[in-house]
Amino acid sequence: MSINTTVKEVQIYRKGAIVQRTGTVDLKPGTNTVQIHGITNGTDPDTIRFFFPEGVVGNNIRTVDPSSEKDRDDRPSAKTAERITSLQQEIDTLKEQITLWKENGHFAKATAVNITDMENYIDRLPERLRTIRSRIREQEKEKKELEKTLSDQMEEENRPYISLDLVSEKEGSFPFRIQYFEKDAFWRPVYEIHTEGAGSDIEIRVRAKIVENTQEDWENVKVTLFTGNPSVTSWLPRLEPIYVSFRPEYIGARASAPLMADAAVGGFAGSMSKTMSPMYEDSEETAALDILATNEAEVSSSETMTEYALNKERTIIKGTEGTTADLNQFTLKAEYRLTAVPKLSNNAYLTAEVKTADLPVTVGGTASVYMKGMFAGNITIDPDMSEDTFLISFGKDEKVSVMRKELKRKKSLNMLKTQQIRDHEYEITVTSLKDETVNIRILDQLPISRDKSITIEHSDLAKAVLNETTGELKWDCELKPKQTEVIRYAYKITWPKDKNIRETAY
Repeated sequence: MSINTTVKEVQIYRKGAIVQRTGTVDLKPGTNTVQIHGITNGTDPDTIRFFFPEGVVGNNIRTVDPSSEKDRDDRPSAKTAERITSLQQEIDTLKEQITLWKENGHFAKATAVNITDMENYIDRLPERLRTIRSRIREQEKEKKELEKTLSDQMEEENRPYISLDLVSEKEGSFPFRIQYFEKDAFWRPVYEIHTEGAGSDIEIRVRAKIVENTQEDWENVKVTLFTGNPSVTSWLPRLEPIYVSFRPEYIGARASAPLMADAAVGGFAGSMSKTMSPMYEDSEETAALDILATNEAEVSSSETMTEYALNKERTIIKGTEGTTADLNQFTLKAEYRLTAVPKLSNNAYLTAEVKTADLPVTVGGTASVYMKGMFAGNITIDPDMSEDTFLISFGKDEKVSVMRKELKRKKSLNMLKTQQIRDHEYEITVTSLKDETVNIRILDQLPISRDKSITIEHSDLAKAVLNETTGELKWDCELKPKQTEVIRYAYKITWPKDKNIRETAY
């Protein structure tokens, strides 16, 4: 006995989903051997569970791979394939008829030609060809439709099914439910950031992108989203010993590598890249959502994750880019300014600084940015929640430019102290072509010493705010219309004369 089932509910994790299917089975008293269809190649067989009414017991449950079965001639796909072959033969025959009708019209090869017959043949030929071509089109259309049907049938027939014995106390029709874990489904948060520009609040919209690549469409199903993944395991983290030792000296070319000041981008540049750079791929492992107040879903929280039960049934089509469900939207107060990192770019970027404490969600991932309703591009939002604020970039401002130029790099030797000294001096030029006054923050950096015998000294940083831990330099400037501002700063590095140094980003 073959029983079909239908998906009614899915509980989707960041990777994978719990699928619940329903069906009805007609049983006679005693043992009934049945086949339950509906599971997919992405089903984890060890997670399959059945729920039957009282009085029905299941035994001898096993998952069957149809490709291992020898007798496949009685399947619907075999009949469809046979009809496709027959149609192709008919199409080939009709095409041969067209060729014959055309060849018979070459009267020049005939020894005796009857004018009446020739006229009749010429009059009948166009209608005959139209009739044959019409039949060919009809059969090619039917063949194309059957080929799609064949593909669907073969996909369905190659899906595994469950064979089991059901023992019933009485005869009747019994509803049942089957539940299992499906690996070929996931969801991820997506964001939209809307702004009207400087002085306005920022609106962030949070959505869920739901994707399933199973062998069927999920039509009108109840959907619940979980912010995590099934993670119960017997494995516990274990601390391993950490050993401290001297780093060996390098011999040869690496030991004599010169100091390359402009080669270092360091942790500062790395941290800025997440704020200022174009979109990079979101990690499904790290992007997470906290509890949201939303009209689109009922929200509840367990000890390990949050769940969102969408309040409308959804249809999710297999193999597509996914279905989007709105989760929430909220507004943030923001302080707008231009931000420039001239060591890395000659552009100034419009940024908004928001307080992390104002965030009702822990955001992390890719966001589409809309400036006054127009799509402006994609950015990455990855705030450090331990910080008070974080920056959101809205792209470069074409009317403000920055340029960083090295004015001096001079090496000298202090024979008395047996030290090498290298002096550095830089100039940053900021130009505004705007008609209004703008505020701009300029960021640069000093190198950081990792050895007490290497010292970095600065006598003139042009009133920059220095972060002693990261080496970051920060200037906040007010540029009046059509104004150019010049910043010069200098520092020097001192180290033992018998050593060579280099700057690295790690």
